[in-house]
Amino acid sequence: MVGRRDRVRVEFRLPRDTATAVYRCVDMWDVTLSQAGTRLIELGLAQLDRDAEA
Repeated sequence: MVGRRDRVRVEFRLPRDTATAVYRCVDMWDVTLSQAGTRLIELGLAQLDRDAEA
């Protein structure tokens, strides 16, 4: 029996400048594209939380 997966595939179409910035993060952090995307989204969500609390 296959267990429930903890990851879901999501696809985004990004403006070229944004995609380039994401790939720079991949190189800078030496992580996969998926790991960089996760980190960037989590950082953005955390900022939204901070903004909502202010």
